[in-house]
Amino acid sequence: MDALEKLKAACSMAAVKKEIPLPDGTTFDFFITPMTLAERSKAEANARSKDPTDFALRLLISKAKDENNELLFNVGHLPGLKNQLPAAVVEKICLSLMGEELEEVQEETKLKSTRTKTKKR
Repeated sequence: MDALEKLKAACSMAAVKKEIPLPDGTTFDFFITPMTLAERSKAEANARSKDPTDFALRLLISKAKDENNELLFNVGHLPGLKNQLPAAVVEKICLSLMGEELEEVQEETKLKSTRTKTKKR
């Protein structure tokens, strides 16, 4: 087994259900697969600026799916996501898209910070 096949076998690309609590007590449910480098690059390229909010919204539009694997949003929803919803709600959804990735980065940072440093002689 070559290196790429080993990595692919060790990583799940299955969709995961995310549930975001909404102000009225209900939840917004959607499914997402882990973000690939190609998907990240595409969202960055589609963003009209270096604004992280635009990037996050483009990622949301391209990644959030329903239980039938259908996209929940399209580019036409962008103005509504920006202007017709509380920022806190949209930000929760966007942050959950990258939540697992952020958790992995945080865990890696913890591991690095707890390692003992070797002294130079």
